[in-house]
Amino acid sequence: NIKYLSIVLLSMYLFSGCDLLDPTEVNNPAITEEKLLQDATGGAAPLITGLKYDFANALMQTIKYTELVSDNYDNTSTFLSNVADNPYAILPNEMQLDDNREIYFRLQTLHAKALFGLNVILPRDSKATQEDYATVYFYKGMALLMLSENFLAFPIEENGKMVKAKDALALGIEHFKKSVEMDASTENLQRCNYALARAYRLLGDKNNAEHYA
Repeated sequence: NIKYLSIVLLSMYLFSGCDLLDPTEVNNPAITEEKLLQDATGGAAPLITGLKYDFANALMQTIKYTELVSDNYDNTSTFLSNVADNPYAILPNEMQLDDNREIYFRLQTLHAKALFGLNVILPRDSKATQEDYATVYFYKGMALLMLSENFLAFPIEENGKMVKAKDALALGIEHFKKSVEMDASTENLQRCNYALARAYRLLGDKNNAEHYA
């Protein structure tokens, strides 16, 4: 018993100066919007990682739902609303699956984060590069392009008015071109050209669609 008591006492002594027994000394480096407004140094990297995740998520949702509203799948044994069988009846808050919201929510999230990045993160990150700006412009453009491909009109700012798809596409085209201006690397040029071809095709501009394709 004395042996075990000695071990316990020794352990208490070793940890006496540790946060394990005194959690009041813990310094939680929480990132708040207020701190980002003051200094967002190094924020570009996690911003872009988040945008890549949001884009992948939005793409997954888009593929899933567009396949269901097409004739490719018969929506008879899924957890999705049968309103998918009549695409023109789909509203932004329809077609929820557990906690995964529909494509509208995912694409708006992507757009909002890109907008926040351009307005708040990058201007206050002294380490942000032209390539970082180019990447964020690309994802902002993709959000507008994919929203325009699936909805007739939608807001593009908080509590904003509805914007017609063709007008949102014009903004998306500007973003893709701005992205190329900032990063003309082969990889970025290729993805932006593909996106521009898609956008012009949706607008019915065959010449530009063919040119960028």
